[in-house]
Amino acid sequence: MLAKVEQLKAVLGASANPHASEELLLRAAHTFGALPADLRLFYSQMNGSRDMTPLEHGAIRFWPIQEWKSVEQERASPLYAGFSTMPIVADHMTDCWWYAVDCSAGSQSFGAVYLIDGARPAARIASTFEFFLDCVLTDSRSLYPGS
Repeated sequence: MLAKVEQLKAVLGASANPHASEELLLRAAHTFGALPADLRLFYSQMNGSRDMTPLEHGAIRFWPIQEWKSVEQERASPLYAGFSTMPIVADHMTDCWWYAVDCSAGSQSFGAVYLIDGARPAARIASTFEFFLDCVLTDSRSLYPGS
């Protein structure tokens, strides 16, 4: 996992933010639920980014913890009733669509990443945040709606 974070930092260059403080991580857990270990590790190394990744890496911007919003706050819709409390941690091309992580400890999909596009039901695109990083680093088709 650490190697993938370093690889992403190299892709982002100066746009990668320094690590999140323990206080921010605890506040996020209090607000959104248990942070999956890989998500917590990522943010303990890099608190999101100022800019999106290049197009060949999905044009994804990882949100600093301070910017996280619930799915309900960003895109309230009956389509997302079961996803409303999940934090959005990234977006594509400045809010074209979003990526949310299941932080409900004990749920069968704990740690999974979902694509929220505002037009279709949420789509599970990665079983873990680490796998989501793999998708970004390889510009996987799963990052895009309808794939």
